[in-house]
Amino acid sequence: MGYYSHGRNLTMKKLVVLILALAMTVTLMSGFAMPVQAAAYNGIPVATGSGIDVLPTPGGPFFNIMDYGADPSANGVVNQTAINQAIASASAAGGGTVLVPAGDFKTYTIRMQSNVTLWLSDPTTVLRAARVSYDGGYYDAPEPFLWVGLQDQGHSDYARNPVNALVAQGIIGGKPGNLFDPKGTATRAEVAALMHRYMAAAQ
Repeated sequence: MGYYSHGRNLTMKKLVVLILALAMTVTLMSGFAMPVQAAAYNGIPVATGSGIDVLPTPGGPFFNIMDYGADPSANGVVNQTAINQAIASASAAGGGTVLVPAGDFKTYTIRMQSNVTLWLSDPTTVLRAARVSYDGGYYDAPEPFLWVGLQDQGHSDYARNPVNALVAQGIIGGKPGNLFDPKGTATRAEVAALMHRYMAAAQ
């Protein structure tokens, strides 16, 4: 795939960044066009401009992290283990809500799973980052850093979620054999077709 603009080569990296920038622009414009005044939930105001007018009601089954050993007085390792066990239980049940009650809970890495909601159930609930070593443990190690210069350390999926979303909507499809080539290029015709598909999906 090769694309040339004023004699310069446009890489897939720049192309993905361009698409994401367009998506953000459309989102921001629609947000300014239709401002939403959201009501507070349980005393907690909803962020202005979020586009949310009704917060979802958490649905069961519920998995209280304190039932798995979490406690405001516990160290980060104990709370991390309890929270991840509650998440695993909710996932094994086919989905559910992991309830974090009132209190200040320090924790290390939380590993979310599909169909699981993490609910801070009280205005006084605090889920905070534990201090490395001091609070009893460490965070998960960063992912292998394969794309130097393309993104920050520890985030080496190369915009995996946005790319997957574009694929799911039929906007991009990769090279033959389902190959994603971030250093590849695209022709003018391919970019024009891609932009047409994007604008159609955005309507």
